[in-house]
Amino acid sequence: MTALGGPSARPVVGPARTARPTAAVWLPAGAAPVSIGGYPVGGGLLYVGRGLTGAYTTATEPAAIDPALPVSLGHPETPGTAHTRHPSYEDLTPGGRAGYLEWLARGRTGRTEIDHVLLFFFGLERRVLVDLAATRDGHQEYEHIAAEVRRLRATYGADEDLVARANRFLELVDTLAKVSEPDLRPPGTPADPTRDLPVSLRVGIGRYAAARRPLSARWAYAWHAHHPDRGWRETATEHPDEFRAAFVALYTESFPDGGMTLPLAANDDLTLTYQPASPGFAGRSLRVHTRVPDIRRMVAPVRQLHAIAALVQDDLEVERERRESTMASAIALLHLAAIVAPAGGRWSDATLREQVADALQLGPDQRDELAAVPARPRRTALVDAHRQFAQVPHAQRAAAADLLIAVAGADGTLTPAEQRILGEVFPLLGLDPGELDGRVRELVSTMDEPDDDDTIILDLALVNRKISEAAPMATLLSGLLANPTPG
Repeated sequence: MTALGGPSARPVVGPARTARPTAAVWLPAGAAPVSIGGYPVGGGLLYVGRGLTGAYTTATEPAAIDPALPVSLGHPETPGTAHTRHPSYEDLTPGGRAGYLEWLARGRTGRTEIDHVLLFFFGLERRVLVDLAATRDGHQEYEHIAAEVRRLRATYGADEDLVARANRFLELVDTLAKVSEPDLRPPGTPADPTRDLPVSLRVGIGRYAAARRPLSARWAYAWHAHHPDRGWRETATEHPDEFRAAFVALYTESFPDGGMTLPLAANDDLTLTYQPASPGFAGRSLRVHTRVPDIRRMVAPVRQLHAIAALVQDDLEVERERRESTMASAIALLHLAAIVAPAGGRWSDATLREQVADALQLGPDQRDELAAVPARPRRTALVDAHRQFAQVPHAQRAAAADLLIAVAGADGTLTPAEQRILGEVFPLLGLDPGELDGRVRELVSTMDEPDDDDTIILDLALVNRKISEAAPMATLLSGLLANPTPG
């Protein structure tokens, strides 16, 4: 047989009570050391004593350590001399028992016969499948057992059979641990949908169903996010936090009583099939019932969650398109404002950005984005584009004129300089300069008197409404400014 593991570790040191040949008992994790055959065995997770039979046989439990059996203290069999792949402590030779007990006394570390690891493993199987089968309060013990199996798997992972058995056992123990975990939390959002729902998710949501409690929003989102048929589009994959928040909000709105109530049918509990390695189970394949409903059989709730996700993605796509359109309009407005507003003084770039942002009611993120845009395009851009404007229908050119007037008057006034610039721009739009006065009068405030220097006072509410109404024209004008017809 093959010996696995690293260098021998130092023996466990400390007082140990001598185990007596009494009825077999289970020593829990962290139990005080006991002296067996002269070896101080600590760490627990063992059956020690007499009279314990196998789970499905009349023979002695393979993993039970009977202190009355002889042990060759100080003369353990060396690794590689064992004769059975499925050992029983009772069937070991005195030297074999010494080798096993010495390994246990070292804290189950160091080089050893792989059969020693399997023999210890048999005891863990019995504890989970027999002793803890009748209780749902074994969370902490399941955790201790799972941690030890993971450690042994990492230490003796060169044996493929041991690793395969450990993996199957861990799946069982982890599931049972989650069934009894008092504060189970949903798993995090995966980048891609999972082929099968995680055990923690199946158990967690199943517990809601068993208790007939409304399913919380965070568990509902996790169910959808992990489902193989979740159907995420770019909105969800590239903006997961925004999508999650919107999903939770719509789910909460859709189920104001705290969440959806899941169906509960008879005989549909989450059942696990497990083939024990221990000969004490006589080769039987066991079905372990968790008494938690199996959510993989629930179709209608999943459809509802997917429908919520589809609505959320639709809304987010519309909102994103609206934001992109608004930003395109804001950038175009900024450039148009720079054309009709002289540089310097009260027409600084910061002022222009602030007025455009206020007019379009931009949010903080959009204002930051606008701040990174150069405020002033080429001064000759509008002149170069006059041939392009000639191709635009009159109604759109008139709307563009209203937009330019509103932008120039975004601060509530039209100075003589701004009026002159607008007078020069109107002919470039193919409009009669005489129209300027009429369009300006529509925006004049009836509450304020004109300044002495012929500055016109405008109604800011009307100006901002005009900017919002005509903002779509900004994108058209921006395109013409960026792509003038060669002269």
